[in-house]
Amino acid sequence: MKTKTREIVPNEIIHLVADINYTTIYFKDGTSFYSSYALGHFEKKHKLPSNFLRINRSIIINTDFLGKVKNEAGKMYAYLQNGNCFKISRRRTFLFSEFD
Repeated sequence: MKTKTREIVPNEIIHLVADINYTTIYFKDGTSFYSSYALGHFEKKHKLPSNFLRINRSIIINTDFLGKVKNEAGKMYAYLQNGNCFKISRRRTFLFSEFD
């Protein structure tokens, strides 16, 4: 993928976070990029590799950077290697049965 100001290499992406009709992309080098495209655009148009999973309405994670998945009080959370923690939608928990 190439944007106007930065080339985006999928294996460098840790996660993507939706912000209304924009997306913030977080990279493994600690930088981030604010894109004017919605999260669905990256899912459909750019066809992210299979290691990218949408865990809820606003977050896509790269499972290469997934540290652990925890089930806490009936709710499932994805912990990334960089320390970020995100709640997994109950409708998407089946995607993480192999990680639990």
